[in-house]
This record gives sequence, C-alpha cells and structure tokens, in this order.
Amino acid sequence: MIGRTLGGMVIAAGLILTSGCGGPEKDGGNVQDLQPEEKSIGEGGAARSAVLDATLSSSLREWARAHNHPAALALAGEILKSVNETPMKGVKMTTQGGEPIDATPKTAQYCDPASLLDEARKAAEGNAAALAAIDSIGKQGVRSMGATQGPKFGVGSLRGRTKDKYEIGFNAGEMAEVSVIGDGDSDLDMYVYDSDGNLIGKCVDGSDRCYLTWRPTRPMIYRIEVHNLGKVFNKYEVRTN
Repeated sequence: MIGRTLGGMVIAAGLILTSGCGGPEKDGGNVQDLQPEEKSIGEGGAARSAVLDATLSSSLREWARAHNHPAALALAGEILKSVNETPMKGVKMTTQGGEPIDATPKTAQYCDPASLLDEARKAAEGNAAALAAIDSIGKQGVRSMGATQGPKFGVGSLRGRTKDKYEIGFNAGEMAEVSVIGDGDSDLDMYVYDSDGNLIGKCVDGSDRCYLTWRPTRPMIYRIEVHNLGKVFNKYEVRTN
C-alpha cells in the first residue's frame, strides 16, 4: 500500500511539471533539431535527467508539506540525493527591473536532502516504521552531462516586474537543460539566448514552472533569463545539468 501510494505521488508530481513551453527556436543558427524524447515537457516528454529528477523532488516536497506526509518528504529527499547536485559557483547573475507594486521581500532558501530528511523525521515522530525507512535512505548519487561545471542549482527571490539573468557555459553536442520552479505566487517566464543574442528557446506558459532543453553545436556561454510577470516577490529554484 505504501509503495502504491508513493508511486501515485510521483506520478502526480510529474504531472505538475508538465507545461506547454515551446521548444528551441530554429533561427539561432547553433541548435540541432531535437529527437522526440529530447523535446521540452509538453511536447512528448524528455529523457531521464538530473534536472528533471531534482525538479520532481521540489514538486513532491511542496505536495508533502501541503498534506503533512512524511513519507513523501522522505521520497523527495531520496530523489534529491540521487541527483547529487551542487550550488552554482562562478556563475554571473544580474537583476534588472523597476520597483514592484508589493515590495514585501522573501528570502530564498535551498532545501538540501539532509534538511528534507530532518523535516520528514519530525513529521514522522512516533512512527517507528516510518523513521526506520527514512533513516535507511541511501547516499549514492549520479552524474549528469551538459553544463561544463556539472549539475548545478541556485535559488533566487525575484521582485515583481523584474528579471534575473544567468550566464552559464554548456558543452557542444550534449543536451543542455534548464528548469525553474517558483513558489506559486506569480507567473515566471524563462528565455535562453546564445552569446550572439539569438533566442534559443522560451517558456511562457502562464505558470511559474519552466523547463527548456537544447543541444549546442559548439561550446558557448548562454544567457538564461527568469522574468517575474507578477506584482509580488517569487522565490524560485533554478537548475542546469
């Protein structure tokens, strides 16, 4: 029963990630045509990746908190451990835009696997079986390919009507991925540009959950823009492979 319930939660969290984001633009001149399994979510799915696994963990975490479900929190932690992601370092980031209508700030905070498991233990207090299962979660991680510095994550708190810009290098011939998942308080859009200023892809589906993938034909620094179209702050997580 527990396994079936967790399986249902994973499916539900996966559906949350589905979006109508457009695929790569074809006028940039340095993007190869993608195979069906490599298109962005909403256009036939995507191959298994560390970026999608980590984003799935974030969706499951929010579901678990809303439903006070320690097993789901533990599963979110287990998924995140398997990704073995590291913080963004040496990545240039700038913010542009005017003053938001609602200037109440939010502090962005990353939830690592250890903190998720601690949260699950507190929620499972008094349940010996659940606590034993949480403590048995493995620590082995996996690697993904794409960005020249390996799997990375970052967190941001973006004011209304503003945008964050990231400059990240990707390798030639390897599938590049970027995902953004917000806190649900406003609409976030994502755009990817190459170093020549060509638009590679965009995700403008009306939600704050974005995912784009493309395959560079040469090593290049790409500009990733996260736009907050709402009037309030939005805490978000950004990930690259």
